[in-house]
Amino acid sequence: MKNLNWKSFLALSMAFGVLASSAPYSVAPTETVSAKTVSNKLFQKGDGSSKHPYEIRSVKEFERIGKNAKTLKAHYVLKKDLDLKSKAFTNIGSMTLSDMGKNDTSRAFSGTFDGKGHTIKNVVVKQEKGEMGSGLFEVSTGVIKNLHVKNVKASSNAKDSRFTSCVVGMAYGGSVTNVTLSGKNTVSGVNCVGGIVGGLWGAKVKNCSAKGVTVTLEGSNDFSDGVIVQNDMAECGGIIVGGGFTGNVSYCDAKGTVKASGNEPVGMGGIGGCLQCMDQITGNTADVVIDAKNGHAIGGLCGYAGTGDDGDGVISSPAKVTKNHVKVDIKVKGATHVGGLIGTGLYYFGMEDRFEVSDCSVKGSITGATAPGTVAGRATGSTIKSCKTDVTVDGVKSNVIIGKTSQLYQSADQYPDGSKEAATALLKNLKGSYTPLFDTLFQEKYNDTWLKYAKSSVGEDKANEIVKMLKNSISGTKTGKEASEAYQKDPNATRFCCSFTNGVGTIEVDGDRITGYTPEGKQLFSHVYRYVKYDKTAEGMGFYEFKSEDENSGEFEYFVFAADTPQTTYHVEFRYGSSEENLYQLSTGTYAYWLGSGILKGADEDMIDNCIRLFVMENTKE
Repeated sequence: MKNLNWKSFLALSMAFGVLASSAPYSVAPTETVSAKTVSNKLFQKGDGSSKHPYEIRSVKEFERIGKNAKTLKAHYVLKKDLDLKSKAFTNIGSMTLSDMGKNDTSRAFSGTFDGKGHTIKNVVVKQEKGEMGSGLFEVSTGVIKNLHVKNVKASSNAKDSRFTSCVVGMAYGGSVTNVTLSGKNTVSGVNCVGGIVGGLWGAKVKNCSAKGVTVTLEGSNDFSDGVIVQNDMAECGGIIVGGGFTGNVSYCDAKGTVKASGNEPVGMGGIGGCLQCMDQITGNTADVVIDAKNGHAIGGLCGYAGTGDDGDGVISSPAKVTKNHVKVDIKVKGATHVGGLIGTGLYYFGMEDRFEVSDCSVKGSITGATAPGTVAGRATGSTIKSCKTDVTVDGVKSNVIIGKTSQLYQSADQYPDGSKEAATALLKNLKGSYTPLFDTLFQEKYNDTWLKYAKSSVGEDKANEIVKMLKNSISGTKTGKEASEAYQKDPNATRFCCSFTNGVGTIEVDGDRITGYTPEGKQLFSHVYRYVKYDKTAEGMGFYEFKSEDENSGEFEYFVFAADTPQTTYHVEFRYGSSEENLYQLSTGTYAYWLGSGILKGADEDMIDNCIRLFVMENTKE
């Protein structure tokens, strides 16, 4: 099969500087700004310091917060309600694609804005030319608190949009506390779309409330090949937070609708579309309608959440999801990874993030989803300690706590190809015993499965022909010099051999030890292997090379593995031999026209079904 082609960086990592392991940049909100640094003509009272903040009494004064670098660092209090009269408002703070690439937040709002319980109403914010998103405060690294916002229309529809919100487009560090959104509010965008905060990186969101909110994810995805990967489109929508990555969301209350305009949206939830890499998610309540055509990672609290290996090689304890209570009406025909509380964990840096749910409750209905759970759609490595449920699935009360799916919901942000960390994660995820893939997939009982996916890809008229062609292409028996000579004489006969060679019937991977057995179960070899290098010379395929520590390992001295794992592509691809050079030559040399393909011994029907689908779709899509 083809290797995975990661479609993009993780949306949230893109939104937050493409530096998943770095701490968010911020300017201390207590920084004092002298009265001499900002003209008194801009603000009538105060000097912008924390002791004497500027007093905002008019729309014009409010607009002036974003005037320059000095005003963006100052401190403010709102002294009266403001009516923006639905005129287009220039977002406070700024971030361009160039800024994002350099992790530069110098033009963000970094001071303190205290609303003192006052209201800003009738707001229209749009993504401005050259900017990465929109919000009343487009980007904030400071403190925004005690503010009421009412009747907002916010949008970011450009292809390069990374965040959209009625209040804070992106909270990059700092905090947003005691902020409420009421009245009639609509917010739409393609990525990280939220009522109060669009994108969140390392910030604290606490005691916030959003009601009367409609969040719309724009755009469409195509995951028909069965590999669901973040790709910055139709991604992460929630009533409080669109996409949150690190930080904390607690004691917030949401009521409204989260919907999608296109196909296969990812990450939709009542509180947040994504509440990822947060150690705790506590005390939130939501009453949400979620409406989408198909889609993935959908939950009444959040679409996906959890902690694990965040890219630094350190595995965190599972995220604590406690005292959250949701009422749901989830209408998602054909969607996967759907849960009443949480959709799924995210496969991120070589492992699935995990969560621990306790003292939570879910009430309501789920309609049209594929194998949903009343609490979680998928929860690999996670635990549900206590969560009361009163949920109907397609009209029937369900007691299925965790849904069943063999598909990962994947981040595109993984360890760099060829890194030692990627090699370590690969071996970890290859753990298991493998038998030849196509010996399993070619069994007669799976003929209808092959036809089903061929029909969906090329149509009923061509399905039989395509299946025959696909099976023929990987049914070769010749390898090496014999294959090269035969296929040179008759190119139309070219076929790859994908079975195991040298008498091997089963390959077992256990950490850094690889063992081979005959079909009868007799051990052929067993060696400890060390990572050597990553090589992409094999006609575009990337292989991780491992070498035996034992001398005289013969044809099992080297193993090279593609990046495929049972978790990501439901199968594995590898080669082994004594000639390091020839292992990287697919159509010449000792191992020509041979690529070992394996499936876990005892693979369940879902894994087999997904494997056939992936093979058919990847090799028939234009």
